[in-house]
Amino acid sequence: MGHPTISMALQASIRMLCSQATNSSYCHGLNTGLLAKLGIKPEQIEAMKADPSNAPLNPKEKDLLKFVLKATMGPHGVAAEDIDKLKAIGWSERGIFDATAHGARMKATNILFDTFKVECDY
Repeated sequence: MGHPTISMALQASIRMLCSQATNSSYCHGLNTGLLAKLGIKPEQIEAMKADPSNAPLNPKEKDLLKFVLKATMGPHGVAAEDIDKLKAIGWSERGIFDATAHGARMKATNILFDTFKVECDY
């Protein structure tokens, strides 16, 4: 949660969109609420859900968000050039790895929560 370069808004956006991609309501709803608590307006959240390019993040964060979604939806489609582009705009290898691991963990958590029918408690 206290990552030195990945903001809370970017982390919550990764979790929400990864949860949306797996149709996992628990984490999707939780992170939608967290984004709202961070001051992101409902219409901005809906726009981001429709197209991650609309995320209310700075351009550097949007690029990392889109990379994480690409990696978690189809890791074989990721090329070295994708990582090089992120490095060229200032992301470190550690930041890229951490954000991607965050998205991958979210997808794994969604599988577990959905398999064992974890009910919303928020």
